[in-house]
Amino acid sequence: MRAINLKPYTEQIREWLQEDSLSHNEIIRLLADTHDITVSNRTFRAFLTKHGISTMRRYDADLALTKRIKYLHYEVQCSDDESVFMLTEDGWPISKRRLQRMRLALGLKQRVPGADREQMDALMAEKLAYEMEQGQIEDLGKHHLYRFMRSKYNIIGRERLYAIARTNYSEVIEPRRQKAKRHRGKIIVPGPNYCLSMDGHCKLEKWGIQIYAAIDVYSRHIVWIYIGITGRSQVSVPTQYVAAAAHKGVIPFVIRSDRGAETTLAAAAHWALSKAARTKPDGTPITLDDAFRHGTSKENVSIEMWWNQQTRSMLGRWRQYFESLSNTDQYVGGRLAHRLAFLAVYIPIIRNESLEFVNLWNHHRIRRQKDEHIVHGRPYQLYNYPSQSGGVDCGAYLDAGNTANLSECPRPPSPEQFYRANEPLREAMANLREANVAAGSPLDLDMDHVAFRERDANDEALNAEERTYARLRRELLHHANEIENHDVHAARQQEIYHQIGQAEDQEEVAVLWQELRAIQQELQYANDNENGPENIEGLLIDPGL
Repeated sequence: MRAINLKPYTEQIREWLQEDSLSHNEIIRLLADTHDITVSNRTFRAFLTKHGISTMRRYDADLALTKRIKYLHYEVQCSDDESVFMLTEDGWPISKRRLQRMRLALGLKQRVPGADREQMDALMAEKLAYEMEQGQIEDLGKHHLYRFMRSKYNIIGRERLYAIARTNYSEVIEPRRQKAKRHRGKIIVPGPNYCLSMDGHCKLEKWGIQIYAAIDVYSRHIVWIYIGITGRSQVSVPTQYVAAAAHKGVIPFVIRSDRGAETTLAAAAHWALSKAARTKPDGTPITLDDAFRHGTSKENVSIEMWWNQQTRSMLGRWRQYFESLSNTDQYVGGRLAHRLAFLAVYIPIIRNESLEFVNLWNHHRIRRQKDEHIVHGRPYQLYNYPSQSGGVDCGAYLDAGNTANLSECPRPPSPEQFYRANEPLREAMANLREANVAAGSPLDLDMDHVAFRERDANDEALNAEERTYARLRRELLHHANEIENHDVHAARQQEIYHQIGQAEDQEEVAVLWQELRAIQQELQYANDNENGPENIEGLLIDPGL
């Protein structure tokens, strides 16, 4: 029998295996077709072993993969099986055994050997004492505390960590354990990006700090959070939404929100993008009710639940501290210098702490619940890898055609263009008018808005439709007032420059400079919204990714 010599084709075989990712059977067929060499599978494997040719893809020098493995270990804190699934989805097909070898080579351990536990417990106690002094973790629960400590110090052993915390800081831990569990309503959705729940947190507005966030109902993943001074204005909320849509390239099917005035433009932006991106199953255009659903804050269960968690874990102690400052006159809201100093000091701190809490939340594990409709797992995985939990990605993806509409959504430059662009309000008002025409009592759309406002305030509107029309009209004209305020600020800025040039008293100059900085901040925010949603200060989209 003639001996088979594959040595002349060694480099070609190596290229087929490692560069072209061909299987053994495919290479055997290629050898037969191109070189008229017939070789058995067993002989081929023996040749590969003899010449040290690996059939596995090399990942040793893949820095992106190494970074991803570290992220999944430290931040997501998932098991090897979960890591293999996500890495494969992300384009790194890797076996569990190989992942384990790479993880251990990087020093990423999931268990502490018995001989090292005493040393690990000492590290836990030391780092707990330090973080308690910083005042950032005292309100965290068992799971959030473990996630925080593991991501920051690679501490392993949740039960031992919590036992040390309960022993050394019982006065902090016990009050949380005594709180009763709240029962909430049910919202059942098929997967991520089907329904987005958004709302603002108003508990710190007394001190000028406004917070707004959006949560995916299926996964409970925080899609964005904003911490600043204009979080609930009619311009800020749609700007946040547009920035998130531009960043992700996908919009949810439905947005749930309360009936706050700040959601008007957001509803218009979402409806405009939704109409361009999808239709109803029967091919007809979607309506406003198909894309945006209003309700009370109590009905907006998902985001209200999360605000409760954040208040208990982080924001509650800040509110108590700010109340103490106000009660002792260390902060007086009527003084411009107090307001400026307060916001300059505390907004960056609250932003950093909120980002850390959102990161903990997005990667914490939601335990299996008695209610079957609640999906268990980590929000990050449920949102980005829905097939792992049996969900379906329901979002409507934006293409180059309808992303062009994004720049038109946040801030039309004039009241007239605002009225034309705000189609949901315009259509709602037109529907009211048609209904009243059919009923024999038409509404005059050109009636002076002041008259509507006065009649509505005095409860003199003729019927419920007219009262609703008055409210919609006020929301439309609210934007016109914002533009007028912008002009007033610009004029006052020029006036202050002139006064500073003429002033001789240094104290007077200092006061004028303080006012000038506040006005410039307002003008800068308005200009940012006119120029587009990029780089919005205080807005964090997909925190932790």
